[in-house]
Amino acid sequence: MVSPLKPFEAMAMEKLVIASNVAALEEIVKHEETGLFFKKDNVHSLTNVLELGITDSKMRLKLGKQARKWVKEERDWPILQNGLLQL
Repeated sequence: MVSPLKPFEAMAMEKLVIASNVAALEEIVKHEETGLFFKKDNVHSLTNVLELGITDSKMRLKLGKQARKWVKEERDWPILQNGLLQL
């Protein structure tokens, strides 16, 4: 099992996140907006997504930048802290 922080850390570093389409990760990564999904338990789906991530550098960089922007706007510690204080 991957630490729940790993996708956030990768996104904050502008790295392309490739994840299986499980509910927990679908709450973090938005397909073709902040990362890419492959169908869980489907090696062909994983292969296709990995190939896309490797060969399309423009898309890879774009999704990485969008992912960092999302993390800064939605998951930065001061933002999360402020949300908790509002409860």
